Amino acid sequence: MDFKAYHAALKNREPRPFFLEALSYLHDADAVKTALDLGFGDGAETRYLLAKGWQVTAIDREASAVKRLWAGLEPEWRSRFKPIVSSFEKASYAEYDFIYAGLSLPYVAKADFEALWSRLSQAVKPKGTIAAHFFGQRNELNHDFMTIHREAELKRLFQDFDLLVFRELEEVAESALGQKRHWHYFEVIASKP
Repeated sequence: MDFKAYHAALKNREPRPFFLEALSYLHDADAVKTALDLGFGDGAETRYLLAKGWQVTAIDREASAVKRLWAGLEPEWRSRFKPIVSSFEKASYAEYDFIYAGLSLPYVAKADFEALWSRLSQAVKPKGTIAAHFFGQRNELNHDFMTIHREAELKRLFQDFDLLVFRELEEVAESALGQKRHWHYFEVIASKP
């Protein structure tokens, strides 16, 4: 996938509705919180959190994404922003009140996913929330290098969490690059007891 073209196509977009929905489930949403944005891409969600006073660690494997996001940040936000250029598998994680993985986890190799998921699960603070997209088996983008999930597999992954939203969606819709695609994905929002 051409991530530079993808990020350029999404420039100046608003945060995704799923992201905003996830924030509505947070405990004590007015307190200064810590967040992890996995695969931040164009940075819409990271910018939103920084504008609300959050401390944000944002990981993307594209160095150009970090450079572009940093250049567009308000100067007063930069001290609360920790960008990391890395694959998710190689990154180190602290603990966070909120982890957001918007359309990014499916791009983790199957062989690496379980170990990564174990680390991410541990990185959610008690009473913290995780929100993520997962591709289903009928998703058009379904390559050997990706991790695809079935409903039962996802429910097993979240067995130690309280499921707040578990939604399966299937539709034909345009990608950010204007290509019609068959999408089959899950939106999951869960909190750690």
